[in-house]
Amino acid sequence: MSNFFYYLVSFIIAIFFIFFGIISFFLPETEEGLKNLAGFILQNTWLTYVFGFLFIIIGVAILINIKLNVKKQYYKIKAGNRLTLLDEKIFEQYLDTYWKELFPKIEIPSRATIKNNKLYITADLPAVPLSEQKTLLQQVESDLNEILIKYLGYHQEYIINISFQP
Repeated sequence: MSNFFYYLVSFIIAIFFIFFGIISFFLPETEEGLKNLAGFILQNTWLTYVFGFLFIIIGVAILINIKLNVKKQYYKIKAGNRLTLLDEKIFEQYLDTYWKELFPKIEIPSRATIKNNKLYITADLPAVPLSEQKTLLQQVESDLNEILIKYLGYHQEYIINISFQP
């Protein structure tokens, strides 16, 4: 949903700048165009309110979008009456360390995301021969499972999405 919201706001802002860019480009060419614009604004003051309202709505929408994208996600671990929150950045740091051990000379783009207290891991691994991919995937799954349980206390099911570069 936030991607749709982001694209909608970006589209509205782009149209706004294109529209006013075209008007600003051609309006100064004629003195009468400037007079007509000033007269139109003076006769239609309600339009000023509408534009003001739209600008405020767009500004608030951009701020809400920023707030939604900056919001940290945590995994909640309950042990008795204690609650521990793990930031998704902690998961990403463990993943980065693991990828560096597995592929020491290659930077592996990966991401750990927490949604509804469930972990989603995405990684783009380097090219590996097709015959070795299954074995590697089993090793990665086993290793990640051990890391998540042993070091982070994550016992829940997680979703892992791994792709191989061509």
